[in-house]
Amino acid sequence: MLDMPGQINSPAIQLKHSGLGIASFVISLLNGPLMLGLVIAAGVMVEGGMSEDEPGMAVVGLVLIGSIVMSVIGLVLGIVACVQKDRKKLFGIIGLIINGLTVLGIGLIMIIGIAQGA
Repeated sequence: MLDMPGQINSPAIQLKHSGLGIASFVISLLNGPLMLGLVIAAGVMVEGGMSEDEPGMAVVGLVLIGSIVMSVIGLVLGIVACVQKDRKKLFGIIGLIINGLTVLGIGLIMIIGIAQGA
């Protein structure tokens, strides 16, 4: 099909979703509810009279730290997905927002806990 003399109109190129963006989005979907459950579990354990030195609290704390690390990884993957050229950025942006809010929320909960403990 000719638009202008001598030029051929090529069909629009379909962009693919970024694999890193999809990974960031999946991490955010799995990690958010896990972190919420861990925070609730820790609260229930403390209200039930469990001390911070017991093994169950240590396990919850370690899994929570691992979950925070996964959210930071998802955050980095979302940033990388957003700067990729020739890729759709939808999943990268969504993963970036959710992972960022998760890290921010857990950080605020930690700051509140530290302030109440002092």
